[in-house]
Amino acid sequence: MNARRDRSAARLGLVGGALGVVAGLVQAVAGRELGSWAGDKADPVPLGLLTVALSAVAVAAGLVLYACSFTTAGELCSSPAWRCPA
Repeated sequence: MNARRDRSAARLGLVGGALGVVAGLVQAVAGRELGSWAGDKADPVPLGLLTVALSAVAVAAGLVLYACSFTTAGELCSSPAWRCPA
């Protein structure tokens, strides 16, 4: 396990997830006004909310990976409900 590489991957996941949350919020709030620039979605609100939800999963995974990069394999992470992957 390469902790430096895991922390870098976690940071990228966090940044990507945060950008996804922002993009989803923009799609949900202003999707109808964006028109053809955003692909002329028939109903942009559910798509934007789904994007926010999936991006939140990416942020959570990045947080777990980041926390686990400071422990050895198999030890508990910062939250007792999570186990670091081996």
